[in-house]
Amino acid sequence: MSATTQIFTQIVYRIVFLIGLAALIIGYGVLTDSEPGGLTLTLMIVGWYMAFQAIVNFIFVEGSR
Repeated sequence: MSATTQIFTQIVYRIVFLIGLAALIIGYGVLTDSEPGGLTLTLMIVGWYMAFQAIVNFIFVEGSR
């Protein structure tokens, strides 16, 4: 993969990560009718990061081989 493609891929991964995190936070706010804060927000960020990494590593990286 060329350097330009790698940079573009990283940008896309980061944008998708942020969109997913925003959807998670908005969904929490809609379901509970309150804003997440403190421990809840931290757990949401850590959980989404781990889930996102699993999706990227298992589906896109391993699946392309």
